[in-house]
Amino acid sequence: ILIISQLSVISAEKASSLLHFKCPYGNSDCLVKMYDLLIKDLSDGKPEYNIPPLDPVYIKKFNIRTNFLGPFNVHVVYENAKFSGVKNTTTKKF
Repeated sequence: ILIISQLSVISAEKASSLLHFKCPYGNSDCLVKMYDLLIKDLSDGKPEYNIPPLDPVYIKKFNIRTNFLGPFNVHVVYENAKFSGVKNTTTKKF
C-alpha cells in the first residue's frame, strides 16, 4: 500500500521505468517477483521520483480493529510508529 501511494504521485511513464520487467496479465507468480524487487529498490527512497525511504517507515497514527463474532474484539492504535525491515519482507501471494 505504501509503495502504491508513493507511485501515485509520479507519472505513469516514470513509474514504469522503476519496474524491472512487465508481467503478463493474470500471472501472479510474476507479480510477486516484481513486487519484491520493487520493495527492495524503493527501500532507500528515490529522490528523483519524490519517493521517501520506505525503510524505516514512520507512521503518525493508524488503527487496527477486528470485528469477529466471537467472545472478544481487538482494537489497537499505533501512534508515532517506526517500522523497519520492510526491505527484508517477501510477498507470498498477489
